[in-house]
Amino acid sequence: MDTDVKVPLSRRQSDQASSSGASRQKHKQTKPAYIWSHEEVMRWFKKHCADYYRKYAEAFTFHEITGQSLMRLTDEKLERMGITDQEHRADLMGHLYRLKLRHEGMELRALEKGPGLCYSG
Repeated sequence: MDTDVKVPLSRRQSDQASSSGASRQKHKQTKPAYIWSHEEVMRWFKKHCADYYRKYAEAFTFHEITGQSLMRLTDEKLERMGITDQEHRADLMGHLYRLKLRHEGMELRALEKGPGLCYSG
């Protein structure tokens, strides 16, 4: 259940990691879901909701769901978008809640490591 989209750390962050004794290999950090493009959202949706991706992909495209709007979806909003099957909405919301928790945990860990490691939305 990998929800990561990898992006390299900035040069400053990479230099800080190297100078702190961290491994010299290229460091990557997960891109927060709330800054995902529509295409990244669609990849996540297809990966986690493959059974009904084709049925609802058009609704996600019509509404131009990006990471920011994905993170704000609710059961009611999904229903208004045309996702009428309650089980599909519940499954999608379950995946979305796990995604939110994962990214909140990442941000908390980044805050513990120090300034300059968090994304601002």
